[in-house]
Amino acid sequence: MSIDEEKERTSESEVDWDSYVYYDEAKARQTMKLDRRDYVALFLAALQTVMLPVVLLIVILFVIGLYLGIFL
Repeated sequence: MSIDEEKERTSESEVDWDSYVYYDEAKARQTMKLDRRDYVALFLAALQTVMLPVVLLIVILFVIGLYLGIFL
């Protein structure tokens, strides 16, 4: 790819289009797998936001459910 010194732009015919490929971002998002570290990071990030009351509610309901399931 060469640059035309007069216009200081690359002409369209000189671009090597073989090095460019189509990247489907939606497809790439679907194939991403999350492992345990990712879920822990998301949980910790949620604790630092306005989602703290929701996370606390979920944890409290989980503890109550365990208590009722074990002792009753």
